[in-house]
Amino acid sequence: MTSPHYFVNRLDDFFKEAKQFTIKAKQILGDRYGFDWEDRLELKQLEKIVTMLNDARKFFDKTFQDFFSFGSIDQSSSTPEISQEIHRFGWLLFLNLRIDTPQIGKDLVSCVHVLVAVLAILILHVPVKFRNFSPQDTSRLVKRSEKGVDLLTSLCITYHMFEDYVRGMMEKAYKIISETLNRKPILASDCETDLMNHINTEGLMYFNNMLEEGLVEPGIQALEKHYMDVVANKGEVDEMLFV
Repeated sequence: MTSPHYFVNRLDDFFKEAKQFTIKAKQILGDRYGFDWEDRLELKQLEKIVTMLNDARKFFDKTFQDFFSFGSIDQSSSTPEISQEIHRFGWLLFLNLRIDTPQIGKDLVSCVHVLVAVLAILILHVPVKFRNFSPQDTSRLVKRSEKGVDLLTSLCITYHMFEDYVRGMMEKAYKIISETLNRKPILASDCETDLMNHINTEGLMYFNNMLEEGLVEPGIQALEKHYMDVVANKGEVDEMLFV
């Protein structure tokens, strides 16, 4: 599979060439499309979207590597595949949140809020053996109570996010997962799984076995289909270039 960075580099080249072209053809474009030809062609808007998503992808890649490690598990586990699958699932969930809720993800700050919500969901579902952290690590997850670490609050403190906004994004993500993947959420407090050990589960939801090995691909396919259906109907930029 071609790396998303290849497509981003090609898009960068396109915008560089487009700038040179528009400088040379400014008069012609103005005569044909009017004084607002730049807005009508939407080149600047497209370039902003590409730059924003590129930066958002870098943030997601970094945080994913910070919280999950797939390189030191026993050789019987297909770690490269599960790593790529979970990473792809998380990014697709982000893209679906963007495409389903037009008012969010319009700038990098709002994108990061959405990605922190996605990160919280991944932390609650990725098998414990792939974690690169401990819920008891007070240097990384700083907010805690007698019930355990307050995951969402800790992430918001770490990344300087507004907790209410991130919590709202999690609610929207729950809805997408429930409807698109046809999975029924349950209260995280009702789960008997080591995923929830030392975590304050109040207000959190869980989808049983959603990101267990061998069970991720159907979710990816469902998210891809939903995303492409919406893009086709709306005629939006295909942000799957960044997957």
